[in-house]
Amino acid sequence: MKKMFRPFSAVIMSAAVAASAFAMTAMPAFAEDYTVNVTKDSDDEATHAFVAYQIFSGDLATIEGEQQLTNIQWGSGVESTALLTELKSTTVFGEESPFKDCATADDVARVIEQFNTNSAEANAFADIISRHLDDTKGYTIPGQKVPGESYYFIKDTVTSAPATNSHYAYSDHILKVVTDKDLTDIASKSDVPSIEKKIGTVFAEGKKANAASIGDKVPFVVQSAVPDMKGYNDYYFIITDTMSEGLTFNNDVSITVGTYQLTKDSDFIVETSGNSFQIIFKDFYEHLYLNDTADTSDDGSHIGEAIVVKYSATLNEKADLTEAGNPNKVDLTFSNNPNVTYTGGDRPGSGEGNAVGKTPESSTKTFTTG
Repeated sequence: MKKMFRPFSAVIMSAAVAASAFAMTAMPAFAEDYTVNVTKDSDDEATHAFVAYQIFSGDLATIEGEQQLTNIQWGSGVESTALLTELKSTTVFGEESPFKDCATADDVARVIEQFNTNSAEANAFADIISRHLDDTKGYTIPGQKVPGESYYFIKDTVTSAPATNSHYAYSDHILKVVTDKDLTDIASKSDVPSIEKKIGTVFAEGKKANAASIGDKVPFVVQSAVPDMKGYNDYYFIITDTMSEGLTFNNDVSITVGTYQLTKDSDFIVETSGNSFQIIFKDFYEHLYLNDTADTSDDGSHIGEAIVVKYSATLNEKADLTEAGNPNKVDLTFSNNPNVTYTGGDRPGSGEGNAVGKTPESSTKTFTTG
């Protein structure tokens, strides 16, 4: 696993280090201001503002050809005393905190450089930092430049969200070392799922419209994909289908994830209400991120695998006979903020309405023939 904080190191300038095989070259003592940009998910329709907080500062040096921060000090963007107090006493890393003996920024740096990228420990550390920021010392990027080579905590805020079907997601907190060789765009840590519906039994061959006679069964196939859920403690994944009154849902849902067949009632439930119904995935995060499923054929992650949902409806006597046809639409409700602790289980709990998104609707239409 890649070490999350390997790009900087609290190097001890001892005789043993001086005698070692690697070379260390000092960089200029002054720091330059840098422009940093964060790119959002291509499917994200919201306007985001990212704010960077300097957590550690230090001296820049080149060690074995790699730029690293040395002589680590607390940065201007963190309330260091309160942060260190929580790090020393927290139990989120286990019964005994790995930071229990830390007294300085240098000590903390030695601990976190052992964490793997996107590990539970790294995410827990970021969550703790988020509670001890100096809000007056943040830099909105890319509008403002950050003050030189430092280690930054980057927080995502949504300044403008779509009014209908809010297709966006917050980025997980980003921890990043910025040097003069590290000025490329930083990718946000978010994944916005999508969903599409077609008429047919094979998604690649499906169509958006068809013709049928009253009494005919119309097959539907819906496709999405398992999102990247790093940073979440839980994840809601709820498909909502709304049919016209001329279509009668046959309640015959089947779902596959990759090659794995989900089981109704244990892996998902179907709830109907009038002309609509919802497919609610149960333990979605545990099954398809932690890989707590009967499917052990892969490397432990279903991320990116196709979620294929099939069901049918029967064209009934209320079917529209005009060119308006009989429309059918589907959307997806999903968790969209990894920085929130979700408590609802398989569906949003009280007060979590602002922490879920909804994809744009995907529609089909069935025309009535003689």
